Amino acid sequence: MQLKRSFNLISTLLCLASQAATSLAQQPCNSLQFRSFTTEEGLSSNQVLSMAQDISGFLWVGTNEGLNRFDGRDFVQFFHNPADREHSLSGNSVRGITAHHELLFISTNHGVSVFNTRTQLFENELLKDSVFNYTSQELINYMVRLGDRWYAGGEKLLLELNDDFSLRNNLIELLSEEDKIIASDFIKPAMDANGIIYFPSCGAMLCYNPGNQEVSETPTSQLEFIQLQTSACHTATPYLLDGNRFVFSQWSLNPMVVEMRNHTIQDRIPVIAQQPAFNGTTLNIFRFDENTLWLAGDYGLATVSLNDFYCSMIALSDKLSTPFACRSIIRDAQENIWIASESVLYQWTQRTAHFDVLSISKTNAQSTSVFAQQFLAHNRQVYYIQTEGEVKSVFGIDNEKSNLISVPCAEGGARSMATLGNDELVIGGWKSLNKYSLLTKACSSFEWMPAALRDKSFISVLLDSHNQLWMSLAAGLGVLRHDFNTGTTIHFVNDNMLQLHQRLLPIANAYDMTEDAQGNVWMVRSKLDGKLIKWNCKTDTFEEIYPSNSAAASMNFNSESYSVMVQENIVWFGVVREGLFRYDASKNEMQQFTRLDGLPSNDVYSVELDNDGRVWIGTVQGLSCFDYSKHTFTNFNELNGLPSVEFNSASLYEKHSGKMYFSCNGHVISFRPDEVLQEAATPNIFLTSVKVEGQEDDLLPHYFYPGENHFDFAFTAVDLMNAAGFEYRYRLEGMESEWNVVGKNKTASYANIPPGNYQFIVSVKAGGEWKDGLTLYSFTLPEYFFKTWWFIVLLCMLFCAGIYFIYHLRIRRMKQMEEVRSRISRDLHDDIGSALSSIRIQSGQQKQDNQAKSETLTRIHHSSQKMLDDMDDIIWTINPQNDKGEHLLTRMREFAGELLEAAGMNYTLNFDDELESVHFNLNQKRNVYLIFKEALNNAVKYSEAKNIDVRFEKLDKHKKLLLCIKDDGIGFNALSFGEGRGEAGNGLVNMRSRAEEIKGRLEVETQLGIGTKVRLHFSL
Repeated sequence: MQLKRSFNLISTLLCLASQAATSLAQQPCNSLQFRSFTTEEGLSSNQVLSMAQDISGFLWVGTNEGLNRFDGRDFVQFFHNPADREHSLSGNSVRGITAHHELLFISTNHGVSVFNTRTQLFENELLKDSVFNYTSQELINYMVRLGDRWYAGGEKLLLELNDDFSLRNNLIELLSEEDKIIASDFIKPAMDANGIIYFPSCGAMLCYNPGNQEVSETPTSQLEFIQLQTSACHTATPYLLDGNRFVFSQWSLNPMVVEMRNHTIQDRIPVIAQQPAFNGTTLNIFRFDENTLWLAGDYGLATVSLNDFYCSMIALSDKLSTPFACRSIIRDAQENIWIASESVLYQWTQRTAHFDVLSISKTNAQSTSVFAQQFLAHNRQVYYIQTEGEVKSVFGIDNEKSNLISVPCAEGGARSMATLGNDELVIGGWKSLNKYSLLTKACSSFEWMPAALRDKSFISVLLDSHNQLWMSLAAGLGVLRHDFNTGTTIHFVNDNMLQLHQRLLPIANAYDMTEDAQGNVWMVRSKLDGKLIKWNCKTDTFEEIYPSNSAAASMNFNSESYSVMVQENIVWFGVVREGLFRYDASKNEMQQFTRLDGLPSNDVYSVELDNDGRVWIGTVQGLSCFDYSKHTFTNFNELNGLPSVEFNSASLYEKHSGKMYFSCNGHVISFRPDEVLQEAATPNIFLTSVKVEGQEDDLLPHYFYPGENHFDFAFTAVDLMNAAGFEYRYRLEGMESEWNVVGKNKTASYANIPPGNYQFIVSVKAGGEWKDGLTLYSFTLPEYFFKTWWFIVLLCMLFCAGIYFIYHLRIRRMKQMEEVRSRISRDLHDDIGSALSSIRIQSGQQKQDNQAKSETLTRIHHSSQKMLDDMDDIIWTINPQNDKGEHLLTRMREFAGELLEAAGMNYTLNFDDELESVHFNLNQKRNVYLIFKEALNNAVKYSEAKNIDVRFEKLDKHKKLLLCIKDDGIGFNALSFGEGRGEAGNGLVNMRSRAEEIKGRLEVETQLGIGTKVRLHFSL
């Protein structure tokens, strides 16, 4: 009885076949769902070593060849990159995965890697100073946090770490030298309720109390060994049953229940006895529920009843005839159980199934598939016709069980049926049409049946509200109608050669017929005719439907159509390979819906309507519910509890019970629509990759440079149960307002994005409805500085400033030219004019003697000569070709030579060679030259000097110049200089004025009897 009780528990939980109780195989398993994943689905290797789920919901799968991230639909693989160890997996054999907040600690054959789930990047540098980091050659089995500390263990390593991953204690150093030899190859530890940690190793179980250990460079305490009557290697993390009992597993031995107070073995769990071909090595212990443990090991998968610790073996699939090595089991946040083996990854789920599944028994062992041919509701009883090869049977459903109804008059089996009266059915067989009484179980034929049609196959029958029986015949033989009120029978055929009692039918026959609320009968025959027709009850004529909307002209439905339904003025029908069609009789418009709109398949076999006007569609890829008002399809498959996704033409909505019935391969499913259509939760959506200008970028937004305007996004919604059916849409807010619907594609690309502020938003379609969009990435693209508003304003300001500067420069130039003209005018007036006036006056003196005339002529000669000299100075000054320093120096040399040689004075001229390339403006050239002339003239006239020294040079790099005229004359009284008395005084005043005019400084140093020094300081 214990064995049977254990198997019953397993069957109820797993719906699996126990190898010791084959009778349980017949029990239904409505709520059990299995999926297997291998390299064909994208797994990097079939040998799975470890698993974990992160805070975002992703499942991480470690294999002997890389790490895998799974979102419920796709695997993304990660491998070791020798060229970039800091940002890749440390080793390709992933022994353990620990999720802690947003970080994953991944133990491999070459140390530990750290993966940040928020940035989707490896951040191995966090462990850079650790002895177990990604550069290690040590095989690390785990890194786990227990209490307030971290622990890392490997083949020859056992460490206790602080929060910053620095070494707190090397626990192996706490062992005696003898014990160090025994303990090796540490696997993941466990902690009991008292904070004691148990480290399993190959050779010993170590007991460690962290509260008694302090950080010390030379620890003296030792770990305690637990002797368990064997020195075998421990193979699974100890499992704490309660405060005092653990389950331990050792190599090639049955797992044992150990009482920790005295370290005694309380019980053993016999897994070896079930499969002698495999040893008893248990690799993982998993708590399935309050009373059941699952054991995963080399022997496969076993369950343990905690009531009596009896172990029984189970298989994961009916297809598996032998056990397989099972390494690890975890439960995810959606209550799915993931089972890792050395050949496949399994997902097991037990959901609350709203589908009631009734298996259809095979009466022919050679049949590969069996379906329900047609459903019928009669007196709150549901009937169906089973079709299987050549055997056709009628069944009634009672208390979710099928009861065979023997219909002796249905020769060759039943094919169609309809209600005739309260206790009568019309049974259309493959070779006859009969009336069957549910009370007497007797069959009778219809006398009014034409003799030529009595042995034909009747594929569809309908009794309308006018008490007329419509019968569609196979092989294109048309439709027969019998009116029970008048007793007349009419044969409608698609043949121009009509015979007696025949009328024209636009189609060859009808696979399905239905009546609308007005009493009209609708028929579809699409395989050859491609037509929807209506029998108008008022005119007793058939009307062929020609939709008026332009889109209908391109619609094809010239394939099989097995179902037609009417909802007020709306006619729904499905067509194999063409999808779902909706005809609006009030508008005479046709619409078509396909996979592009959300159908799971274009092969539509059955269509049914519920009380809320929703359309239920059976396809070869699952069941779908279409809400036309929302334009949403909700699809269901095996993961939702369906026993199969292959549906056929039988369907029914039974209004009294509110249940929907459909036929799918080998089963009849029934459900209440509102229970099935529970609102799907909004899945978490994540950004998994961002590329900028084709290069991988950080997932966290940051500053971008002008011109970085090509973005590629990758995203996904995480749901380990339903993600395979998700569809996506996205938009870049700030650039577009409409959604981009991309189906199951999970990438988006944008090129040449203009500068601005943007939000990348993604929405997922789950449960047939689009969920609210989620902003995954916000960023700003700056404009080139020369296109920014401030630069344009600055440019305008600079332009205006430039215009103003040019204008100001022009005005200044004009003022300078005006000053030059005024100066020239003044010079001409003062010098030339005065000289000419003097000549005019002197030449007008006629009453003079010869001596006076001679003196007058001499004065005229001197005045003329002075006038010529002044004129020459003026012309030389205003000539732009004389602006270079070499011309000024030449002029100064010529003047000094003529003047000083004539005066008999010795002189030296020291002119700096660099001055020859200096460009003097008109004002500087004129005033420097005149100051020079005035200083030499004064020296010649008044100094009585014998020697004169002239020096003209550049003082520094700032273009400061010095002109110095020094004589060794008699000097003069400096006080008289300030008063400006005498001709010399006036000359010095003029020199100072000229110096100020060129923003220079004139210095005069003089001492009586020593000489005079005149210095002019100015800048270019």
